[in-house]
Amino acid sequence: MAGAPTESIDRVQKPALTISGHMEMIYGVVYLPEGDRVVTCSRDKTVRVWDTTTGEEEGEPMEHGDWVNCVCVTKDGKWIVSGGRDHKLSVWEVETHKLVEVWEGHEFWIESVVISPNGEFIATGHNDDTIRVFDVATADLVLGPIRGHDAQGSITSVVWSLHGSHLFSASWDRTIRKWDSDTGDPVGEPWREHTDGITSLALSPDGARIASASYDKTVRFWDTDSGSQVGEPLEQNGLVFALAFSPSGEFIATGGHDKTVSIWRAPLGASTPIVDPIRRHTSQINGIVFLPDGDRVVTCSWDETVRLWDTTTGEEEGEPMEHGDWVDYVCVTKDGKWIVSGGQDDKLKVWEVETHKLVEVWEGHARWIESVAISPDGEFVASGDKTGTVVIREVKSGGKIKHSFWTRSWVSSLCFSFSGEKIATGHGDGIIRVFDVATADLILGPIKGHEHFVTSVLWSLDGSHLFSGSWEHTIRKWDSYTGDPVGEPWRGHTDKIISLALSPDGTHIASTSRDTTVRFWD
Repeated sequence: MAGAPTESIDRVQKPALTISGHMEMIYGVVYLPEGDRVVTCSRDKTVRVWDTTTGEEEGEPMEHGDWVNCVCVTKDGKWIVSGGRDHKLSVWEVETHKLVEVWEGHEFWIESVVISPNGEFIATGHNDDTIRVFDVATADLVLGPIRGHDAQGSITSVVWSLHGSHLFSASWDRTIRKWDSDTGDPVGEPWREHTDGITSLALSPDGARIASASYDKTVRFWDTDSGSQVGEPLEQNGLVFALAFSPSGEFIATGGHDKTVSIWRAPLGASTPIVDPIRRHTSQINGIVFLPDGDRVVTCSWDETVRLWDTTTGEEEGEPMEHGDWVDYVCVTKDGKWIVSGGQDDKLKVWEVETHKLVEVWEGHARWIESVAISPDGEFVASGDKTGTVVIREVKSGGKIKHSFWTRSWVSSLCFSFSGEKIATGHGDGIIRVFDVATADLILGPIKGHEHFVTSVLWSLDGSHLFSGSWEHTIRKWDSYTGDPVGEPWRGHTDKIISLALSPDGTHIASTSRDTTVRFWD
Protein backbone atom coordinates (compact mmCIF):
# COMPACT_ATOMS: atom_id res chain seq x y z
CA MET A 1 0.00 0.00 0.00
CA ALA A 2 3.07 2.23 -0.18
CA GLY A 3 2.59 5.19 -2.47
CA ALA A 4 -1.08 5.58 -1.62
CA PRO A 5 -2.21 9.22 -1.21
CA THR A 6 -3.02 10.06 2.39
CA GLU A 7 -4.22 13.64 2.20
CA SER A 8 -7.99 13.16 2.09
CA ILE A 9 -10.86 10.77 2.56
CA ASP A 10 -13.43 10.16 -0.13
CA ARG A 11 -16.94 9.99 1.28
CA VAL A 12 -17.74 7.07 -0.99
CA GLN A 13 -14.48 5.30 -0.31
CA LYS A 14 -14.59 1.52 0.03
CA PRO A 15 -12.66 -0.30 2.77
CA ALA A 16 -9.32 -1.87 1.85
CA LEU A 17 -10.26 -5.00 3.84
CA THR A 18 -13.35 -6.42 5.53
CA ILE A 19 -13.07 -9.08 8.27
CA SER A 20 -15.99 -11.18 9.51
CA GLY A 21 -16.16 -13.63 12.41
CA HIS A 22 -17.77 -12.09 15.50
CA MET A 23 -21.32 -13.22 16.29
CA GLU A 24 -22.37 -9.86 17.75
CA MET A 25 -21.50 -6.18 17.49
CA ILE A 26 -17.80 -5.21 17.69
CA TYR A 27 -17.07 -2.71 20.46
CA GLY A 28 -13.27 -2.36 20.30
CA VAL A 29 -10.43 -2.64 17.78
CA VAL A 30 -6.71 -1.97 18.20
CA TYR A 31 -3.62 -2.64 16.10
CA LEU A 32 -0.71 -4.64 17.46
CA PRO A 33 2.56 -2.64 17.22
CA GLU A 34 3.90 -4.36 14.11
CA GLY A 35 0.77 -3.32 12.19
CA ASP A 36 -0.05 -6.68 10.59
CA ARG A 37 -2.62 -7.80 13.20
CA VAL A 38 -5.62 -6.23 14.93
CA VAL A 39 -7.33 -7.19 18.18
CA THR A 40 -11.11 -6.86 18.49
CA CYS A 41 -13.67 -7.27 21.26
CA SER A 42 -17.38 -7.82 20.99
CA ARG A 43 -20.75 -8.16 22.59
CA ASP A 44 -20.35 -11.87 21.79
CA LYS A 45 -18.14 -11.99 24.96
CA THR A 46 -14.91 -12.65 23.06
CA VAL A 47 -11.60 -10.98 22.25
CA ARG A 48 -10.07 -12.01 18.90
CA VAL A 49 -6.86 -11.46 16.88
CA TRP A 50 -6.89 -11.05 13.08
CA ASP A 51 -4.33 -10.93 10.27
CA THR A 52 -4.80 -7.58 8.46
CA THR A 53 -3.41 -8.91 5.18
CA THR A 54 -5.61 -11.99 4.81
CA GLY A 55 -8.47 -11.21 7.20
CA GLU A 56 -8.01 -14.62 8.82
CA GLU A 57 -8.53 -15.11 12.56
CA GLU A 58 -5.42 -16.10 14.51
CA GLY A 59 -5.85 -18.81 17.12
CA GLU A 60 -8.89 -19.34 19.33
CA PRO A 61 -11.16 -16.58 20.68
CA MET A 62 -10.44 -15.34 24.19
CA GLU A 63 -13.63 -15.95 26.21
CA HIS A 64 -14.40 -13.03 28.53
CA GLY A 65 -17.62 -14.17 30.24
CA ASP A 66 -19.72 -11.06 29.53
CA TRP A 67 -20.02 -8.33 26.92
CA VAL A 68 -16.53 -6.93 26.20
CA ASN A 69 -16.71 -3.17 25.77
CA CYS A 70 -13.06 -2.24 25.34
CA VAL A 71 -9.60 -3.57 24.57
CA CYS A 72 -6.03 -2.24 24.52
CA VAL A 73 -2.53 -3.61 23.94
CA THR A 74 0.70 -2.97 25.83
CA LYS A 75 3.46 -1.05 24.04
CA ASP A 76 5.62 -4.16 23.62
CA GLY A 77 2.74 -6.02 21.97
CA LYS A 78 2.84 -8.90 24.46
CA TRP A 79 -0.38 -8.34 26.45
CA ILE A 80 -4.01 -7.56 25.75
CA VAL A 81 -6.18 -5.85 28.40
CA SER A 82 -9.96 -6.02 28.05
CA GLY A 83 -12.87 -4.71 30.10
CA GLY A 84 -16.64 -4.86 30.04
CA ARG A 85 -19.89 -5.44 31.84
CA ASP A 86 -18.45 -7.88 34.35
CA HIS A 87 -16.72 -4.93 36.10
CA LYS A 88 -13.31 -6.62 35.58
CA LEU A 89 -10.13 -6.03 33.59
CA SER A 90 -8.74 -9.22 32.04
CA VAL A 91 -5.12 -9.58 30.88
CA TRP A 92 -4.28 -11.98 28.02
CA GLU A 93 -1.02 -13.14 26.47
CA VAL A 94 -1.00 -12.19 22.77
CA GLU A 95 0.84 -15.21 21.38
CA THR A 96 -0.96 -17.92 23.40
CA HIS A 97 -4.32 -16.18 24.04
CA LYS A 98 -4.08 -17.38 27.68
CA LEU A 99 -5.78 -15.46 30.48
CA VAL A 100 -2.97 -14.50 32.87
CA GLU A 101 -4.59 -12.00 35.30
CA VAL A 102 -7.99 -10.66 36.36
CA TRP A 103 -8.22 -7.27 38.07
CA GLU A 104 -11.45 -6.89 40.04
CA GLY A 105 -12.94 -4.19 42.24
CA HIS A 106 -14.60 -1.86 39.74
CA GLU A 107 -18.01 -0.62 40.85
CA PHE A 108 -19.36 0.20 37.39
CA TRP A 109 -19.19 -1.20 33.86
CA ILE A 110 -15.86 -0.56 32.19
CA GLU A 111 -16.62 1.22 28.93
CA SER A 112 -13.05 2.14 27.97
CA VAL A 113 -9.52 1.15 28.96
CA VAL A 114 -6.20 2.63 27.84
CA ILE A 115 -2.59 2.29 29.00
CA SER A 116 -0.45 5.43 29.41
CA PRO A 117 2.48 5.90 26.98
CA ASN A 118 5.03 5.10 29.71
CA GLY A 119 3.10 1.96 30.71
CA GLU A 120 2.75 3.06 34.35
CA PHE A 121 -0.95 3.95 34.43
CA ILE A 122 -4.29 2.68 33.17
CA ALA A 123 -7.18 5.05 32.53
CA THR A 124 -10.76 3.76 32.50
CA GLY A 125 -14.07 5.29 31.46
CA HIS A 126 -17.30 4.18 33.15
CA ASN A 127 -21.05 4.26 32.72
CA ASP A 128 -21.38 6.64 35.69
CA ASP A 129 -19.92 9.52 33.64
CA THR A 130 -16.48 9.32 35.28
CA ILE A 131 -12.85 8.72 34.34
CA ARG A 132 -10.39 7.06 36.72
CA VAL A 133 -6.62 6.55 36.56
CA PHE A 134 -4.90 3.61 38.29
CA ASP A 135 -1.28 2.77 39.02
CA VAL A 136 -0.38 -0.40 37.10
CA ALA A 137 2.11 -1.64 39.68
CA THR A 138 -0.14 -1.24 42.75
CA ALA A 139 -3.66 -1.03 41.22
CA ASP A 140 -4.21 2.08 43.41
CA LEU A 141 -6.54 4.85 42.22
CA VAL A 142 -4.23 7.84 41.59
CA LEU A 143 -6.60 10.29 39.87
CA GLY A 144 -10.34 10.74 39.80
CA PRO A 145 -13.13 10.23 39.55
CA ILE A 146 -12.90 12.98 36.89
CA ARG A 147 -16.28 14.49 36.02
CA GLY A 148 -17.23 16.99 33.33
CA HIS A 149 -19.42 15.34 30.75
CA ASP A 150 -23.20 15.52 30.93
CA ALA A 151 -24.33 13.62 34.02
CA GLN A 152 -26.64 11.46 31.92
CA GLY A 153 -23.88 10.42 29.50
CA SER A 154 -21.72 7.35 29.82
CA ILE A 155 -17.96 7.74 29.11
CA THR A 156 -17.57 5.60 26.01
CA SER A 157 -13.87 6.14 25.25
CA VAL A 158 -10.68 7.47 26.85
CA VAL A 159 -7.26 7.97 25.20
CA TRP A 160 -3.94 9.39 26.39
CA SER A 161 -1.99 12.05 24.50
CA LEU A 162 1.27 10.92 22.94
CA HIS A 163 3.42 12.08 25.85
CA GLY A 164 0.89 11.35 28.58
CA SER A 165 0.26 14.95 29.62
CA HIS A 166 -3.41 14.90 28.62
CA LEU A 167 -6.42 12.60 28.47
CA PHE A 168 -9.23 12.78 25.92
CA SER A 169 -12.69 11.39 26.55
CA ALA A 170 -15.89 10.87 24.59
CA SER A 171 -19.43 10.52 25.85
CA TRP A 172 -23.03 9.92 24.91
CA ASP A 173 -23.43 13.71 25.44
CA ARG A 174 -22.00 14.08 21.86
CA THR A 175 -18.81 15.83 22.98
CA ILE A 176 -15.10 15.15 23.27
CA ARG A 177 -13.18 16.64 26.20
CA LYS A 178 -9.49 17.22 26.86
CA TRP A 179 -8.09 16.90 30.41
CA ASP A 180 -4.85 17.62 32.25
CA SER A 181 -3.72 14.12 33.25
CA ASP A 182 -1.90 15.36 36.36
CA THR A 183 -4.75 17.39 37.87
CA GLY A 184 -7.88 16.11 36.13
CA ASP A 185 -8.80 19.70 35.15
CA PRO A 186 -10.54 20.27 31.79
CA VAL A 187 -8.50 21.93 29.02
CA GLY A 188 -10.63 24.26 26.92
CA GLU A 189 -14.24 23.82 25.91
CA PRO A 190 -15.90 20.57 24.77
CA TRP A 191 -15.41 19.68 21.09
CA ARG A 192 -18.81 19.69 19.39
CA GLU A 193 -19.68 18.53 15.86
CA HIS A 194 -21.22 15.08 16.24
CA THR A 195 -25.01 15.07 16.24
CA ASP A 196 -25.43 11.88 18.29
CA GLY A 197 -23.61 9.96 21.00
CA ILE A 198 -19.89 9.31 20.45
CA THR A 199 -18.90 5.67 20.68
CA SER A 200 -15.12 5.57 20.28
CA LEU A 201 -11.87 7.57 20.01
CA ALA A 202 -8.45 6.74 18.54
CA LEU A 203 -5.17 8.70 18.63
CA SER A 204 -2.94 8.82 15.55
CA PRO A 205 0.64 7.53 15.99
CA ASP A 206 2.11 11.02 15.65
CA GLY A 207 -0.27 12.32 18.34
CA ALA A 208 -1.58 15.07 16.07
CA ARG A 209 -5.08 13.71 15.35
CA ILE A 210 -7.94 12.03 17.12
CA ALA A 211 -10.56 10.04 15.24
CA SER A 212 -14.06 9.74 16.67
CA ALA A 213 -17.02 7.52 15.77
CA SER A 214 -20.62 8.30 16.56
CA TYR A 215 -24.21 7.12 16.37
CA ASP A 216 -24.60 9.83 13.69
CA LYS A 217 -22.80 7.30 11.41
CA THR A 218 -19.71 9.44 10.82
CA VAL A 219 -16.05 9.13 11.69
CA ARG A 220 -14.52 12.55 12.29
CA PHE A 221 -10.90 13.67 12.68
CA TRP A 222 -9.66 16.36 15.09
CA ASP A 223 -6.48 18.32 15.76
CA THR A 224 -5.35 17.36 19.29
CA ASP A 225 -4.01 20.85 20.07
CA SER A 226 -6.84 23.05 18.87
CA GLY A 227 -9.79 20.67 18.82
CA SER A 228 -10.61 21.78 15.28
CA GLN A 229 -11.79 19.26 12.69
CA VAL A 230 -9.32 17.85 10.14
CA GLY A 231 -10.60 16.99 6.68
CA GLU A 232 -14.07 15.74 5.86
CA PRO A 233 -16.08 13.26 7.97
CA LEU A 234 -16.01 9.65 6.81
CA GLU A 235 -19.63 8.59 6.37
CA GLN A 236 -20.55 5.05 7.42
CA ASN A 237 -23.36 2.76 6.36
CA GLY A 238 -23.81 1.41 9.88
CA LEU A 239 -22.98 2.21 13.49
CA VAL A 240 -19.28 2.19 14.39
CA PHE A 241 -18.27 1.34 17.96
CA ALA A 242 -14.54 0.73 17.51
CA LEU A 243 -11.66 2.68 15.94
CA ALA A 244 -7.89 2.25 15.61
CA PHE A 245 -5.12 3.93 13.58
CA SER A 246 -2.52 1.75 11.90
CA PRO A 247 1.07 2.29 13.18
CA SER A 248 1.87 4.33 10.05
CA GLY A 249 -1.17 6.57 10.62
CA GLU A 250 -2.21 6.03 7.01
CA PHE A 251 -5.18 3.78 7.77
CA ILE A 252 -7.97 3.59 10.30
CA ALA A 253 -9.76 0.37 11.21
CA THR A 254 -13.44 0.47 12.18
CA GLY A 255 -15.77 -2.12 13.64
CA GLY A 256 -19.40 -1.97 14.64
CA HIS A 257 -22.98 -3.08 14.44
CA ASP A 258 -22.57 -5.03 11.18
CA LYS A 259 -20.05 -7.39 12.89
CA THR A 260 -17.31 -6.59 10.35
CA VAL A 261 -13.94 -4.84 10.54
CA SER A 262 -13.24 -2.31 7.76
CA ILE A 263 -9.96 -0.53 7.02
CA TRP A 264 -9.97 2.97 5.50
CA ARG A 265 -7.50 5.64 4.50
CA ALA A 266 -7.15 8.48 7.02
CA PRO A 267 -6.39 12.17 6.38
CA LEU A 268 -2.77 13.12 7.05
CA GLY A 269 -3.40 16.36 8.88
CA ALA A 270 -4.90 19.83 8.89
CA SER A 271 -5.58 21.30 5.45
CA THR A 272 -5.56 24.95 6.52
CA PRO A 273 -2.37 27.04 6.74
CA ILE A 274 -0.97 27.66 10.23
CA VAL A 275 0.04 31.16 9.08
CA ASP A 276 -2.16 33.47 7.01
CA PRO A 277 -1.13 33.49 3.33
CA ILE A 278 1.95 35.67 2.80
CA ARG A 279 1.45 38.06 -0.12
CA ARG A 280 4.44 40.18 -1.15
CA HIS A 281 5.79 38.61 -4.31
CA THR A 282 4.30 40.20 -7.42
CA SER A 283 4.69 37.14 -9.65
CA GLN A 284 4.60 33.37 -9.25
CA ILE A 285 6.78 31.75 -6.58
CA ASN A 286 9.04 29.04 -8.01
CA GLY A 287 11.13 27.94 -5.02
CA ILE A 288 10.80 27.70 -1.25
CA VAL A 289 13.15 26.27 1.37
CA PHE A 290 13.31 26.32 5.17
CA LEU A 291 16.38 27.64 6.94
CA PRO A 292 17.89 25.03 9.30
CA ASP A 293 16.37 26.66 12.41
CA GLY A 294 12.89 26.04 10.97
CA ASP A 295 11.52 29.45 11.90
CA ARG A 296 12.24 31.15 8.56
CA VAL A 297 11.71 30.30 4.91
CA VAL A 298 13.38 31.63 1.76
CA THR A 299 11.39 32.07 -1.44
CA CYS A 300 12.22 33.04 -5.03
CA SER A 301 9.95 34.34 -7.75
CA TRP A 302 9.57 35.51 -11.31
CA ASP A 303 9.32 39.01 -9.80
CA GLU A 304 13.16 38.77 -9.87
CA THR A 305 13.53 38.69 -6.07
CA VAL A 306 14.59 36.35 -3.28
CA ARG A 307 12.82 36.98 0.05
CA LEU A 308 13.06 35.81 3.64
CA TRP A 309 10.03 35.27 5.89
CA ASP A 310 9.27 34.60 9.55
CA THR A 311 7.17 31.38 9.64
CA THR A 312 5.47 32.35 12.92
CA THR A 313 4.25 35.82 12.01
CA GLY A 314 4.36 35.69 8.21
CA GLU A 315 6.32 38.96 8.22
CA GLU A 316 9.04 39.60 5.65
CA GLU A 317 12.51 39.92 7.14
CA GLY A 318 14.62 42.75 5.72
CA GLU A 319 14.62 43.94 2.13
CA PRO A 320 14.12 41.70 -0.92
CA MET A 321 17.28 40.40 -2.59
CA GLU A 322 17.15 41.68 -6.18
CA HIS A 323 18.34 38.94 -8.53
CA GLY A 324 17.98 40.90 -11.77
CA ASP A 325 15.94 38.32 -13.74
CA TRP A 326 13.36 35.60 -13.17
CA VAL A 327 14.47 33.34 -10.29
CA ASP A 328 13.58 29.66 -10.61
CA TYR A 329 15.52 27.96 -7.82
CA VAL A 330 16.83 28.73 -4.37
CA CYS A 331 18.73 26.68 -1.78
CA VAL A 332 20.43 27.28 1.58
CA THR A 333 23.77 26.05 2.92
CA LYS A 334 23.77 23.55 5.78
CA ASP A 335 24.99 26.14 8.30
CA GLY A 336 22.13 28.49 7.36
CA LYS A 337 24.48 31.37 6.50
CA TRP A 338 24.20 31.55 2.71
CA ILE A 339 21.43 31.51 0.10
CA VAL A 340 22.15 30.44 -3.49
CA SER A 341 19.69 31.44 -6.22
CA GLY A 342 19.59 30.73 -9.94
CA GLY A 343 17.38 31.64 -12.87
CA GLN A 344 17.05 33.03 -16.35
CA ASP A 345 20.15 35.25 -16.21
CA ASP A 346 22.34 32.08 -16.42
CA LYS A 347 24.08 32.98 -13.14
CA LEU A 348 24.17 31.69 -9.57
CA LYS A 349 24.07 34.38 -6.91
CA VAL A 350 25.17 33.93 -3.31
CA TRP A 351 23.53 36.02 -0.57
CA GLU A 352 24.32 36.41 3.11
CA VAL A 353 21.26 35.36 5.12
CA GLU A 354 21.52 37.89 7.94
CA THR A 355 22.38 40.98 5.85
CA HIS A 356 20.78 40.03 2.50
CA LYS A 357 23.95 41.25 0.81
CA LEU A 358 25.06 39.81 -2.53
CA VAL A 359 28.51 38.36 -1.84
CA GLU A 360 29.34 36.36 -4.98
CA VAL A 361 28.17 35.81 -8.56
CA TRP A 362 29.07 32.49 -10.19
CA GLU A 363 29.00 32.19 -13.97
CA GLY A 364 29.48 29.15 -16.18
CA HIS A 365 26.10 28.41 -17.74
CA ALA A 366 25.17 29.33 -21.30
CA ARG A 367 21.41 29.17 -20.79
CA TRP A 368 18.64 29.50 -18.23
CA ILE A 369 19.41 27.69 -14.93
CA GLU A 370 16.57 25.28 -14.17
CA SER A 371 17.74 23.59 -10.96
CA VAL A 372 20.11 24.15 -8.03
CA ALA A 373 21.08 21.87 -5.13
CA ILE A 374 23.60 21.88 -2.28
CA SER A 375 25.33 18.68 -1.13
CA PRO A 376 24.37 17.50 2.40
CA ASP A 377 27.84 18.30 3.76
CA GLY A 378 27.66 21.81 2.27
CA GLU A 379 30.84 21.30 0.22
CA PHE A 380 29.34 21.50 -3.27
CA VAL A 381 26.66 23.35 -5.22
CA ALA A 382 25.28 21.76 -8.38
CA SER A 383 23.23 23.52 -11.03
CA GLY A 384 21.60 22.35 -14.25
CA ASP A 385 20.42 24.30 -17.30
CA LYS A 386 18.29 24.05 -20.44
CA THR A 387 21.27 22.99 -22.59
CA GLY A 388 21.70 19.83 -20.53
CA THR A 389 24.81 21.06 -18.71
CA VAL A 390 25.45 20.31 -15.02
CA VAL A 391 28.02 22.36 -13.14
CA ILE A 392 29.37 21.23 -9.76
CA ARG A 393 31.19 23.91 -7.75
CA GLU A 394 33.30 23.98 -4.58
CA VAL A 395 31.59 26.26 -2.08
CA LYS A 396 34.67 27.00 0.05
CA SER A 397 36.71 27.93 -3.02
CA GLY A 398 34.41 30.75 -4.04
CA GLY A 399 32.42 28.69 -6.49
CA LYS A 400 35.40 27.15 -8.28
CA ILE A 401 34.12 24.69 -10.90
CA LYS A 402 34.91 21.08 -10.01
CA HIS A 403 33.03 19.54 -12.95
CA SER A 404 31.05 20.83 -15.91
CA PHE A 405 29.50 18.12 -18.09
CA TRP A 406 26.78 17.60 -20.65
CA THR A 407 23.94 15.19 -19.81
CA ARG A 408 22.39 15.09 -23.33
CA SER A 409 19.05 16.74 -22.43
CA TRP A 410 17.48 19.65 -20.57
CA VAL A 411 18.18 19.36 -16.81
CA SER A 412 14.91 20.14 -15.08
CA SER A 413 15.78 18.79 -11.61
CA LEU A 414 18.76 17.54 -9.66
CA CYS A 415 19.42 16.22 -6.16
CA PHE A 416 22.45 15.02 -4.19
CA SER A 417 22.22 11.68 -2.39
CA PHE A 418 22.37 11.97 1.41
CA SER A 419 25.87 10.46 1.34
CA GLY A 420 26.94 13.26 -1.02
CA GLU A 421 28.58 10.72 -3.35
CA LYS A 422 25.99 10.73 -6.15
CA ILE A 423 23.81 13.24 -7.92
CA ALA A 424 20.55 12.37 -9.70
CA THR A 425 19.23 14.46 -12.57
CA GLY A 426 15.75 14.64 -14.05
CA HIS A 427 15.29 15.77 -17.65
CA GLY A 428 12.82 17.36 -20.01
CA ASP A 429 12.64 14.18 -22.10
CA GLY A 430 11.39 12.08 -19.14
CA ILE A 431 14.80 10.51 -18.43
CA ILE A 432 16.60 10.18 -15.06
CA ARG A 433 20.38 9.81 -14.75
CA VAL A 434 22.76 9.30 -11.82
CA PHE A 435 26.35 10.62 -11.81
CA ASP A 436 29.34 10.12 -9.52
CA VAL A 437 30.11 13.44 -7.79
CA ALA A 438 33.84 12.74 -7.52
CA THR A 439 34.38 11.84 -11.19
CA ALA A 440 31.26 13.14 -13.00
CA ASP A 441 30.90 9.69 -14.58
CA LEU A 442 27.44 8.41 -15.50
CA ILE A 443 26.89 5.44 -13.17
CA LEU A 444 23.19 4.72 -13.74
CA GLY A 445 20.80 5.41 -16.55
CA PRO A 446 19.26 6.56 -18.62
CA ILE A 447 16.30 5.44 -16.49
CA LYS A 448 13.16 5.41 -18.58
CA GLY A 449 9.62 5.19 -17.27
CA HIS A 450 8.10 8.65 -17.49
CA GLU A 451 6.65 9.77 -20.80
CA HIS A 452 6.99 13.49 -20.14
CA PHE A 453 9.05 16.15 -18.40
CA VAL A 454 10.56 15.09 -15.03
CA THR A 455 10.01 18.09 -12.78
CA SER A 456 11.48 16.78 -9.54
CA VAL A 457 13.78 14.01 -8.37
CA LEU A 458 14.55 12.95 -4.76
CA TRP A 459 16.65 10.37 -2.95
CA SER A 460 15.33 8.25 -0.10
CA LEU A 461 17.00 8.85 3.23
CA ASP A 462 19.15 5.70 3.02
CA GLY A 463 19.98 6.20 -0.66
CA SER A 464 18.40 2.94 -1.79
CA HIS A 465 15.62 4.54 -3.83
CA LEU A 466 14.86 7.49 -6.06
CA PHE A 467 11.52 9.25 -6.44
CA SER A 468 10.48 11.34 -9.42
CA GLY A 469 7.52 13.53 -10.34
CA SER A 470 6.40 14.23 -13.89
CA TRP A 471 4.08 16.21 -16.10
CA GLU A 472 2.21 12.96 -16.79
CA HIS A 473 0.56 13.39 -13.34
CA THR A 474 2.48 10.52 -11.67
CA ILE A 475 5.20 9.90 -9.08
CA ARG A 476 7.52 6.94 -9.54
CA LYS A 477 9.79 5.03 -7.16
CA TRP A 478 13.04 3.50 -8.46
CA ASP A 479 15.74 1.15 -7.19
CA SER A 480 18.77 3.46 -7.13
CA TYR A 481 21.22 0.61 -7.77
CA THR A 482 19.53 -1.00 -10.78
CA GLY A 483 17.25 1.75 -12.08
CA ASP A 484 14.30 -0.65 -12.02
CA PRO A 485 10.87 0.72 -11.13
CA VAL A 486 9.49 -0.25 -7.72
CA GLY A 487 5.77 -0.90 -7.99
CA GLU A 488 3.29 0.94 -10.16
CA PRO A 489 3.19 4.71 -10.69
CA TRP A 490 1.54 6.62 -7.83
CA ARG A 491 -1.63 8.22 -9.14
CA GLY A 492 -3.84 10.82 -7.50
CA HIS A 493 -3.00 14.15 -9.08
CA THR A 494 -5.12 15.21 -12.03
CA ASP A 495 -2.62 17.59 -13.63
CA LYS A 496 1.14 18.07 -14.02
CA ILE A 497 3.27 17.49 -10.91
CA ILE A 498 5.50 20.48 -10.24
CA SER A 499 7.55 19.65 -7.15
CA LEU A 500 8.36 16.98 -4.55
CA ALA A 501 9.74 17.26 -1.00
CA LEU A 502 10.88 14.53 1.42
CA SER A 503 10.01 14.76 5.13
CA PRO A 504 13.03 14.91 7.49
CA ASP A 505 12.32 11.41 8.82
CA GLY A 506 12.11 10.01 5.29
CA THR A 507 8.62 8.54 5.72
CA HIS A 508 6.53 10.96 3.65
CA ILE A 509 6.73 12.78 0.35
CA ALA A 510 4.76 15.94 -0.38
CA SER A 511 3.84 16.77 -3.97
CA THR A 512 2.45 19.89 -5.62
CA SER A 513 0.59 19.99 -8.90
CA ARG A 514 -1.13 22.22 -11.37
CA ASP A 515 -4.36 20.67 -10.08
CA THR A 516 -3.83 23.16 -7.18
CA THR A 517 -3.45 20.46 -4.51
CA VAL A 518 -0.66 19.39 -2.19
CA ARG A 519 -0.75 15.65 -1.57
CA PHE A 520 1.10 13.46 0.93
CA TRP A 521 2.40 9.94 0.29
CA ASP A 522 3.91 7.09 2.30
